[in-house]
Amino acid sequence: MKPEINIRIAGQAGQGMQTVGAALCRIFKLCGRAVFAHQDYMSRVRGGNNFFQVRSSASAMPNAPHDKCDIIVALDKQSTELHRGDLAPDGIMIVDKEKFALTEDHPAYFNVPLYALAKNTGGKELFVNSVACGVLAGLLKIDFKNVAAVLTRSFNQKGTETVAINLRAATAGYDFAATNFKNDIFRTECSVDLGQLIMDGNEAVALGAISAGVKFYSAYPMTPSTTIMENIARYAGHFNIVVEQAEDEIAAIKMVLGAA
Repeated sequence: MKPEINIRIAGQAGQGMQTVGAALCRIFKLCGRAVFAHQDYMSRVRGGNNFFQVRSSASAMPNAPHDKCDIIVALDKQSTELHRGDLAPDGIMIVDKEKFALTEDHPAYFNVPLYALAKNTGGKELFVNSVACGVLAGLLKIDFKNVAAVLTRSFNQKGTETVAINLRAATAGYDFAATNFKNDIFRTECSVDLGQLIMDGNEAVALGAISAGVKFYSAYPMTPSTTIMENIARYAGHFNIVVEQAEDEIAAIKMVLGAA
């Protein structure tokens, strides 16, 4: 039984590490566990290596990332080389040896046909994120109902068919882990959802600005600050806030000066 677990999801920008990481955070929340997560960004829409890391504890709230990871999910071959050195002594790296053309039989590798499972259950490799969620829940011995609840909420707006496909993909990953990884080393201690809020830093900044009485927000969308604008825009009608997406940063600054 692990009171604390550290997980990293790594891959190329655009592969959806944030989707897996955010879902994992919500799953831990449903299990009554404290969560601290952080992301690595690159200034690229696609390509380059990124990661999303989650640290979860059954007791005290973790307030910082951890250097070593118990589990690393590699969504591409480059990630196996870049992140393997950050594994804890008893850690494992989830890899798709066939997809990545890996011939090395490294003792830390847990070979999972992530992309084949995604294609077999959803028809597209796109659903690899849900497969990865299922694999992680299976390794952690978390009740699948928590995975189903999070994925249903995440994809509900895209329709019942999309929800069903993602649930099938997650189930395939969960069952694979349960069947092929018999060790209980990553079993996590779970309780009940304490009803605490879970949010990222940009959500906190946006809600803090609204609470402080912001009435005008102008910005040029650029990672990682875009979601501040998106969150303020979401509540703009309710709180009578004007939100303007400018054509560049200079225009945004001039609009703010003018509004002031």
